[in-house]
Amino acid sequence: MVSAAAEEGLIATGVELNYGLVLYSRLDSLRKGFWKRTNFIRRDLFKTNLSNYDVIVLFGVPSMMDLVKQKLLVEMRPDAMFVACRFPLPNVKPSAQLGSGIDTVWVYSRSDIQKSLSKA
Repeated sequence: MVSAAAEEGLIATGVELNYGLVLYSRLDSLRKGFWKRTNFIRRDLFKTNLSNYDVIVLFGVPSMMDLVKQKLLVEMRPDAMFVACRFPLPNVKPSAQLGSGIDTVWVYSRSDIQKSLSKA
């Protein structure tokens, strides 16, 4: 996703805990010529401040999605978007849903996430 964003001319940052994947991503970005528009950092997502990002994309697992939802409520800017790949945020109606099966992505605004609180 970071490389795809860079290919479109955007500046993108990838946060990954697995150092091997960080190195692979850095080398791949260099090989593709996107290294000036990409940044890959080894860090725990839950220790990373998300408030500086316009779009946040996550390849997560179901067990972390409730925690991610809480983090987004605290750190996500009002004008930012969140894209969940493969697994949606629980009990939140997305602004959009694209694809199908394992290629499904859900797009959320901050207000989508906040609305889920009033239903709880």
